[in-house]
Amino acid sequence: MMDLDGQELVAFSFEERDIDIGSELEKRKNNLDDDNRPSIPSDYSLIHNKELSKNEEDVVIKRLKKNVEEKENSRKTIMDMPLKDIISKTTKTTADFLMDYNIKVIESKHHYEKRYELTTDTMGMSDFFTIHSLAFVEYMKDGDHTLYLGIFFVFVSVIIYLFI
Repeated sequence: MMDLDGQELVAFSFEERDIDIGSELEKRKNNLDDDNRPSIPSDYSLIHNKELSKNEEDVVIKRLKKNVEEKENSRKTIMDMPLKDIISKTTKTTADFLMDYNIKVIESKHHYEKRYELTTDTMGMSDFFTIHSLAFVEYMKDGDHTLYLGIFFVFVSVIIYLFI
């Protein structure tokens, strides 16, 4: 067959290509068999890799356990704190309650209005209670407010019990 440029076109078939690939693979395989370089047996390599991975896993597990133990040992609880710090944090939490709670109410109101597409005019009593309950829950989740307000309420209840 002749092309317009005067070059000859060669017919191509996939069978010829497969035969060529097969013959190239055979040549390579024969060359590898004749190769006299030392090699590591495949069984040894697999066993060695498994041992290495087990050792690496053991090292990682030991490090993780050590980190967890360090975090648990360095973690402070209320029982580790002096009474002076507990009382000062309780009074600080109680004194800042109104300001912090108002911030949470504003945030909750904004998210609630945005989510339900409400305006101040269309809000009812159920929306009012929902916003304030959400704000209170968000306030209690923030920091150690639950702990210090609980201590404050226990203190108030003891005073009420003693004097009333």
